[in-house]
Parts: sequence; structure tokens; C-alpha cells
Amino acid sequence: MDRLTAADSSNAEWQRDLFLSHMRVGDAQRTQGDLRRAGLLPSGFAVIDRLTKSIPDNAGFQRDLFVSHVMVGIAQRQLGDLPAA
Repeated sequence: MDRLTAADSSNAEWQRDLFLSHMRVGDAQRTQGDLRRAGLLPSGFAVIDRLTKSIPDNAGFQRDLFVSHVMVGIAQRQLGDLPAA
């Protein structure tokens, strides 16, 4: 998936799919207690952050950005990093 999105970084649908993949895998790792490997959460956040900046009027992307903030914050809190959360 990373290679596809890199090949066509202007494809918003592929970028969102990459975001969703990272968030789902990262959240699965987090819920299984593998917080150190839940690193896909921040990388998923980075993808949707870029996407919302490039298409700021897309309400769905704005919602995705909000959800990613929440998910990353939950993982950071579970790691004990309250300032980052």
C-alpha cells in the first residue's frame, strides 16, 4: 500500500486507504497490548494530516483527522506519556 500511494501521491482515495490501514493495524496492536508496535497510529495520523491540508474542505477527512487524534492520544496515555496524549 505504501508503494502505491507513493506512486501517485495525488490520489486522495489511496491516501485515505493508507491512513485507514495504518490506523486499523495500529489500533489492533494497541488493543492486544502491543503498545510499542502500535507505531502505525502516528504514521496514519501523518497521512491524514497531509490529506486534510491538501483538501481542507473535505468534512470526511476532517473527521478522520479528529479520530486519529483520539486514537493516538489513547495509545500515548496507555504508554504513560500524558503530556503527549
